[in-house]
Amino acid sequence: LGSTDTFEVEPGVTVLMGEYAKLMLRGPVRILGTEAKPIAFRSADSSESWNGIHFVSSSKPFEVKNLIVENAFRNTVFRARGIFENVKYINNYYGLWIDDTPEVFLSRCDFTRNRFALSVRAGKVLAADTKVSNNVYGLYLEEGGNYDGDLSLIKDNLEADVRKESDEMASQGKRV
Repeated sequence: LGSTDTFEVEPGVTVLMGEYAKLMLRGPVRILGTEAKPIAFRSADSSESWNGIHFVSSSKPFEVKNLIVENAFRNTVFRARGIFENVKYINNYYGLWIDDTPEVFLSRCDFTRNRFALSVRAGKVLAADTKVSNNVYGLYLEEGGNYDGDLSLIKDNLEADVRKESDEMASQGKRV
């Protein structure tokens, strides 16, 4: 969708995505499910993945509430700002990749069974009541990534709960 198009989805809608399908959102976005009627984006064939939802460079903040994103390769926010409230990222390769963002708010979100649950590069994430558990990797902070939230809610991930690129480089004797 272009930068002047508005993307809105009604509560209770389930969108089945074909293999390799991608949703690129460049304009105003309002995905507003309700607690009783969440919106879901998942693969049409549960044995295949789709490319994911991508929020890209918008002058207006996005607003996403009560959403389930399942079986995607990678969901990204790039040069955009907004809020994810009560969003569940389930069984994605990259649950959510934040890149070059001024601020993204995660409120009551849940990351489960993702390979890389949450990656933050050159951006700021403010999180409240957001759980990252039962993934392979929990939170990965790349150079310039900032996560402001309760780190005790990032737990029980298989390989690592919190990884910081600067710590990894320092342990390898590289300059940070």
